[in-house]
Amino acid sequence: MKGCFAPSPKHHDNANHLEPVKPIKQLPHLFQAMISVQTQRLTLIALPLAEFELFLDNQPQLAERLGLVPDALQIEKAFWEEGVQDMRSYSLPKLAENPDHYELYTVWLIVLNEENRMVGGIGVAGEPNEAGESILGYFVDERYEGRGIATEATKAMTAWALQLPAVKSVIAYTLADGIASQKVLQKSGFVADGIAEDGNPRWRYIKV
Repeated sequence: MKGCFAPSPKHHDNANHLEPVKPIKQLPHLFQAMISVQTQRLTLIALPLAEFELFLDNQPQLAERLGLVPDALQIEKAFWEEGVQDMRSYSLPKLAENPDHYELYTVWLIVLNEENRMVGGIGVAGEPNEAGESILGYFVDERYEGRGIATEATKAMTAWALQLPAVKSVIAYTLADGIASQKVLQKSGFVADGIAEDGNPRWRYIKV
């Protein structure tokens, strides 16, 4: 499973599938200044600009700064390079322009609590559009695939996004052959919603 990167904006009733967003209990000191969401096994941390730059340039240093096991994510090369290009061209400038709403433009680090290790990233591609659509993207370390991490993080991020007053639905895009990613979205309550301009499937979760 590669995951699905949220493209930049240029481009039913499923509420029972979502886990409630839980407050953070105990985190390293630096985490306490960041916006965070906690699930049963995971902590999602929205990275401010300085930490986001470290995420792109030096993940072991970022992990050490956050009090995590110093390590780098292992993501399929072509998928990761395309994602990084989008993050540098879109997310970085938007983060600099919107420091008070950085959580809408940054990567939320996925931390596996029991190992104190970052295992992926998730986030939305900025503010919702005029139709109230928020675009979701995520990726998980190849070493941690098949453990339900992507599904757990997707449910939590979707619940967080749907709490925003302007958000009416959350959408995501996968590759046509991205069966594992499609299953993650289905397990998270998303339904098929046609085909995007690039020919790949679009998925949607509608606010009740």
